[in-house]
Amino acid sequence: AKFPLSGSGLVGDDDNGRWILEQCQKHGIDTAHLQKTAVAPTSFTDVMTVKDTGRRTFFHARGANALLDAAHFDFSTTTARIFPLGYLLLLDGLDAPSPTHGTVAAEVLAKAQAAGLKTSVDCVSEDSDRFPKVVIPALKYVDYCIMNDFEVGRCTGRRVRRNDRIDPIHMRGAMQMLLESGVRERVIVHYPEGGCALGHGG
Repeated sequence: AKFPLSGSGLVGDDDNGRWILEQCQKHGIDTAHLQKTAVAPTSFTDVMTVKDTGRRTFFHARGANALLDAAHFDFSTTTARIFPLGYLLLLDGLDAPSPTHGTVAAEVLAKAQAAGLKTSVDCVSEDSDRFPKVVIPALKYVDYCIMNDFEVGRCTGRRVRRNDRIDPIHMRGAMQMLLESGVRERVIVHYPEGGCALGHGG
């Protein structure tokens, strides 16, 4: 990248964690906010792809990511301008309830915005009913919300795909619901056929 990058997160005190830190340093990515833990291994994902269709299935070992919480984030000295948080529904400590903000992730995003950073979130395509409980509270502190068609449907309860095609009326309605949940600037939805974006100005 032609601009400075900095990582925030938690890795295990293991070979994979050391490899991540080495790769970041090799490519000039600031690791001051990447912390290590001996309590859990570095998380990883195995991706299986069906050769004939290209369909993918993900097997994720949460590892150290499950322990990530608000205490691991410090925005007081950062010079960063954008804070992308990924992935909601995959970070147990951040998905946990917060008495002040709804979820711990929302608390972290609020701190980032208070420090002057633009924020964005992405979700994981989990087949569950947790989306409204985990994702919606975070949207009050999000500038850019990025999802796929499955995730936007789960968040809003709207069927954005009918007869295996995107329904533009229901898609726009679902995106409007996310904007009204607090997204400050723009909702972006991507899907195999393309993508779309909706801001408060249209």
